[in-house]
Amino acid sequence: MNKIHDLLNEMLAVYWSASIQHRSHVAVIDAEGASLMATEMESKIADEPETIIKLQNRLLDLGGQIRFTIKQPNIGSNLREALENDYELQKMRVLV
Repeated sequence: MNKIHDLLNEMLAVYWSASIQHRSHVAVIDAEGASLMATEMESKIADEPETIIKLQNRLLDLGGQIRFTIKQPNIGSNLREALENDYELQKMRVLV
């Protein structure tokens, strides 16, 4: 593997973890009674699977292999924790 393959796999790990966290938080937010917020969040994250597929395809097009470990998502147990955890996730960067 080369550095580009490593970077793409690192990005895949981050995007998969973020997608799991976001989708879990939609359920938490909805369960907390904020269904409009959950619906809005769901529309904002709807493109995440497309991004993951594009990254995977790019990696394969470059002759790489899909090899990554999904990082533990930080799933909140209530509305406040869900929003705080997602805010922290948004501040995170993948270093190139």
